[in-house]
Amino acid sequence: MTASPSFVVIGDVAGRRVAMFQRALERVGVPQARVISYPDVMDGHLGELGSETILRLESPGGDFEAERRFIARGYDEEDDLDTARFPPERVRWLEQEPGRIHAPRQWYLGYRALLRELEASYPDVEVMNHPADVAVMFDKRQTHARCVAAGVPVPPDVGPVASYDELRARMRDAGVRQVFIKMINGSSASGVIAYRAGRGDREVAVTSAALVRGEGGEPQLFNSLRIRRYTRRDTIAEVVNTLCRLGGVHVEVWIPKASQGGRPFDLRVVVIGGHARHVVVRQGTSPMTNLHLGNARGDMEELRGRVSPEAWGEMMRTCEQAMGVFPRSLYAGVDLLVQRNLEASAVLEVNAYGDLLPRVLFEGMDTYEAEIRAAVASWEETS
Repeated sequence: MTASPSFVVIGDVAGRRVAMFQRALERVGVPQARVISYPDVMDGHLGELGSETILRLESPGGDFEAERRFIARGYDEEDDLDTARFPPERVRWLEQEPGRIHAPRQWYLGYRALLRELEASYPDVEVMNHPADVAVMFDKRQTHARCVAAGVPVPPDVGPVASYDELRARMRDAGVRQVFIKMINGSSASGVIAYRAGRGDREVAVTSAALVRGEGGEPQLFNSLRIRRYTRRDTIAEVVNTLCRLGGVHVEVWIPKASQGGRPFDLRVVVIGGHARHVVVRQGTSPMTNLHLGNARGDMEELRGRVSPEAWGEMMRTCEQAMGVFPRSLYAGVDLLVQRNLEASAVLEVNAYGDLLPRVLFEGMDTYEAEIRAAVASWEETS
């Protein structure tokens, strides 16, 4: 390699993701990336980016200052949803409370504004994931609609929902008894509810969201590593209504997942350069399979022994097809639901930052190294 590109990473400077990416650059033999935080970008410190630059957008992660700045910036952004707005003077005094769901929709509007600014300011810079694609991946409604339009299998949605009462009405109209309720702009299972309406007055909501009372008695939601099970209608209604108020929700039919070792599972598949590569089986002790909730990685060898080669190939093609609706982006993590017959599947999420899979290798490379090599190859073709 006679010439090397210059990587620039926007992300959490002290975060694990950036450190792993820097180590991958070293293994590939590419100079270390210049890393700049989101607050510094918003303060105008990114500067000029030359033709040798490859720009990587990384997750803001645990950067609370970035969270506050995005929420403040989103206050004046136009939106088609009627969600709570927190004025900048109030946002300025927000304190970091672990797990607190502050203003996810307003946060997204601020983040989207920055992504649009990056797209307009650096139209000719090589990007690993295009800012406009990242904005759509962070919106579950838009991602779902793109997949439907492209013929990618996804769980059916039940239509717009703005309250608990609307949820029940939509479910009745659709003839379904169980759904997944997701914050439109949530990630990492934030605020996700697996909801089942039983016979009569019985119902249950399984979620990682903890409902607590603020000093004035107002409902607040916190993400928790402990899965909660709510069965009282008034409590469930309050959780759903609070999610709708803070961030808006996207509601999909709950399709039962296949199981391994008596536990439901799904797949996280990282698609790089149009090809499904790194795959992890995520086993759940609840309907949520996210690994950070204490769930375990499943047995890939055992699963491959149960799934026919034809079905597995179709699953991987489904993930590649989902990535294909974002043609300007190099990679993403696709969450794939495998149905109980081990043949049918459906795309649950397309995650712009879903490539953090430590110790998972494909052809001897982790996700970051594979992405770097693919990005460098693309840069060399166009340079």
